[in-house]
Amino acid sequence: MRKQIAAANWKMNLTFQQGEKLLDDVLGAALLLKDHQQVIFAVPYPYLLMSRSEVEEEPYYYVAAQNCYHKKS
Repeated sequence: MRKQIAAANWKMNLTFQQGEKLLDDVLGAALLLKDHQQVIFAVPYPYLLMSRSEVEEEPYYYVAAQNCYHKKS
């Protein structure tokens, strides 16, 4: 079966607290993913540790890194 991937990046649109809430909300929705489905959160580099700790116990959820940018948003 073909793998289904839902991936999203935050760019520079969420603060640390907003990103944490987004992860909590998505994980709290208790989606029933199957073996061929994955969710990937591409977060800014400074949020990697927090994001990884949020999803580490969740099967089918992953974290990817984004680079940083010198602009505010």
